[in-house]
Amino acid sequence: MIMNNTEKIKKLLTKFVSIPSFVDSNNNEEKITLEIAKFFKVNFSEYKKISIQVEANRHNLLFIPKSPKIIFCCHLDTVQPSQKNQLEVKFENDKAYGLGTKDMKGGWVSSLLATKKLTQKDREKVGFLFYCDEEYEQKGMKVMAKNHKQIPASVECLVSPESRFNLAYGSRGYALIEIEITGKKAHTARPFQGTNAGEKMYELYEKLSKSIEKKNNLGETTITLVGATIGSLDESKGIVSQFNSVPDYAKGIFSLRISDTKLTEELLKNKIEKTIKNLNVPGYLLKIKEFQSPGLIASQKLLNKFTRSAKEAGYSIDLADPALAGYNDVLMLSAQTGIPLIGFGPYGENNHSLNEYVSVQSIEDTANIFERFIVNF
Repeated sequence: MIMNNTEKIKKLLTKFVSIPSFVDSNNNEEKITLEIAKFFKVNFSEYKKISIQVEANRHNLLFIPKSPKIIFCCHLDTVQPSQKNQLEVKFENDKAYGLGTKDMKGGWVSSLLATKKLTQKDREKVGFLFYCDEEYEQKGMKVMAKNHKQIPASVECLVSPESRFNLAYGSRGYALIEIEITGKKAHTARPFQGTNAGEKMYELYEKLSKSIEKKNNLGETTITLVGATIGSLDESKGIVSQFNSVPDYAKGIFSLRISDTKLTEELLKNKIEKTIKNLNVPGYLLKIKEFQSPGLIASQKLLNKFTRSAKEAGYSIDLADPALAGYNDVLMLSAQTGIPLIGFGPYGENNHSLNEYVSVQSIEDTANIFERFIVNF
């Protein structure tokens, strides 16, 4: 019996979603990598398979012809399920509900179906990277960035097949910063005799907000205080709250989204240290836990090629607003190789939630656009 496109999509999506690829003490992405390797052996036997170890029993998989021009970059993992039946796809009209349907197994299906429809000549233009750990610590892409020479020099475009059926062409970077401030104890009846570490932390936050938050074509560089611990240091009990004591300790966790392409990790560190020193606090400790620069902005020529391909396939698509986008870890590979990254995938909503879904029709529509884009390359 010959299946139509909708049946093929449902079958492939159901298979991929049913295999757990979330990370906890009992699970990782290894089961899904075995299934993907089997799929390529059956459907794309001419591709070279390169396995790149991330950790014990965790691997990135690169499938490439001799000289590809495009590589689809697909992360393997999902967030952890909050219900057991999230690994079962439920179809309601056009919507396919399930863990990872939107983020990003629906995109896998679109890119794989598009490639299967190509002639042998056009198939030689396409490669695939399946990588670990996008939802957790981004270990897979960090390892891939170190092994960037595995990406052939012929590649001109990286595609992340996940969006809301709009074209993403740039992304802000990010930083995660931990700051500890040491103040000076005093009785709350005489607070002027001490240095309130908590107040100094919020003063620091206000000053950094004013000095860092700037707009450009990637949106706004923003800083958000996402966590704070304030209290008095007690050698035996740690950090405690004392109703009659000015707190002499504060720790703040700050999340930055960076649009300023000139803001390096060293410049950021210097800016923060200078601001802290102007607060006249007894001591501080600054740790930049993570730092990733903004990505390369895809050229207008590349964007035009994609939108023209979509139009030829019968679709009109919009450009996504980079100011509203989350960080895409493929930017690490883009930065190392100098290859621009674009993002496009089937329409869906509610990533990471019980109601995550992807449009089955949009998976097919996305595959049609990918097919035409590859042919035009």
